Amino acid sequence: MTKKTAAAATDTAPIDDLLPASMFNTQPMVPTVDDQFWFWVGVTADSPIPNTTCGGVAFSRKTELVRRDPSKRGNTARFPKAGAILKLTRKQVLCIAEHAARRVVRCAQLPAEQNAVSDLGRRIATVLRIPTEAEDQARQKNGWGGGRFHPSQGDVPLGRYLYCQYLDEVRPRLRPVGTALPPSLAEVGLRLPPADARPVPASETTDTSQELIA
Repeated sequence: MTKKTAAAATDTAPIDDLLPASMFNTQPMVPTVDDQFWFWVGVTADSPIPNTTCGGVAFSRKTELVRRDPSKRGNTARFPKAGAILKLTRKQVLCIAEHAARRVVRCAQLPAEQNAVSDLGRRIATVLRIPTEAEDQARQKNGWGGGRFHPSQGDVPLGRYLYCQYLDEVRPRLRPVGTALPPSLAEVGLRLPPADARPVPASETTDTSQELIA
């Protein structure tokens, strides 16, 4: 078909072939964004694991803020921070709570015998998920592989080693390593943002002015 013929065919096409502009302006096609709030998250100092994930959120003993520093070899300066400060929605926080409640940390050695600060102790620690009764029944009914979860002496609830603290702050500063950490979830639970809490704008970031390099 020549360009002329194609153009003619377009000009004479039935009006039903036209997709109306209104279908591209309907609001349901635009995803809604839940409000986000600042949280300080991480693993406790005595945790046998240096980092893990829970509810799709990363929990770490420490993170690093990296800045360019022309005066140093390698041109970078690193600022170690305790845990991380993240924007989380209420749904994410509820997901953290749900996942943490069904997970335990198991070590090859009993906690009383384990040196929690040794690299060896951290490597042998494993996070295990406790399946629900319905999942166990489905596994048995369908003949799915994999062994059933069996509690072991020395299992510790994952919440014993995680903290997730709501921060009612504007542009919170990152906490340096050595800062006193919040209590664990197993000690104080998990506080959701209050109903009148200020949502964090998408453009708002943490305050890193202390780490500026001239």
